[in-house]
Amino acid sequence: MNHRMPVTILSCLFSMGCDPSVNISGHVVDAANAPLSGADISFSCDDGRYEGSQSTDENGDFSIDGGMGCVSNDCIISISSKEITEEFRVGEYCEMRATCRKSCAGVYIDAQLK
Repeated sequence: MNHRMPVTILSCLFSMGCDPSVNISGHVVDAANAPLSGADISFSCDDGRYEGSQSTDENGDFSIDGGMGCVSNDCIISISSKEITEEFRVGEYCEMRATCRKSCAGVYIDAQLK
């Protein structure tokens, strides 16, 4: 019987050495405060380590989840619709700090594109 796996998992949980899975989410509205469906959301970091994109749903909501571990405060989230683009720096919208230095594990952006 192998007892190593449970010990490894427990040491990871208690040492806080495991990177969190970052969650980037938000809500986008237009100039009239109506939910903006189909706005393009892109996520990138200068080091090229993380990149992702998607669109807002019919309620103007978006969520980019998981697998990224620690995300630098300097990473940028861009929200675009038609000819309007707004950029948001992760560090300014971080709601949950990661165990890694100068990083974020949770970002929420409430944006209005005018």
